[in-house]
Amino acid sequence: MHEMSIMQSVIQTITEQATIKGFSKIKNICLDVGKLSCVEPEALKFCFEALASSSICDSATLTIIETPALAFCENCNTTSEISRYGETCPLCGGNDLILKAGDKIFIKQIEVEN
Repeated sequence: MHEMSIMQSVIQTITEQATIKGFSKIKNICLDVGKLSCVEPEALKFCFEALASSSICDSATLTIIETPALAFCENCNTTSEISRYGETCPLCGGNDLILKAGDKIFIKQIEVEN
């Protein structure tokens, strides 16, 4: 389950930022998870619960925002939502899609308390 290593990295990054910025308590962590990121939000939540108790995130909540996958079609010059890699344009059926969003996971926001 690669969600465990992802969540370990998230907690490590937050811990490093806490040291740099001088905050001692995390209230909320907001993650942006793209639909095509190959990450399961429920598995991330499970991993967070398993790892947070032994970190600065022990009393934090986790919010996950699922971002749709968007692709630009070079045939019809439109951007549309897609649901998987290799999909054709839902408007014109073209194959020349360029993925613009929805394939990444990142920390969108950290709410802290000093």
